[in-house]
Amino acid sequence: MSSVIPITTDTLLNNIPKLDVKGMSWTIFVFWFLFAVKAKELWGHFDGTATHPPVANPQAPTNEETTAINHLATVCNMWKEIKTEYTEKGAYLQTDLHA
Repeated sequence: MSSVIPITTDTLLNNIPKLDVKGMSWTIFVFWFLFAVKAKELWGHFDGTATHPPVANPQAPTNEETTAINHLATVCNMWKEIKTEYTEKGAYLQTDLHA
């Protein structure tokens, strides 16, 4: 008898390498992270193209609707900051390797 392991859509793959704070693993991390996020069809939240569902009452959005709207922009902004920081760290590491 074989057991089936359920795959949930709210988690990413466990085999994505951990991102090193110094940026040493940035290239491999970003490759696998993008692969997993796109496979889960979540990339739109990271690049800002995903639209949030329409608010039932635009004059009085609920707390959940407001949080969802703000969260979308936050994910996109956070991803931009992470990319900037670790791309710069990667450039510094490459410079150190050539020195």
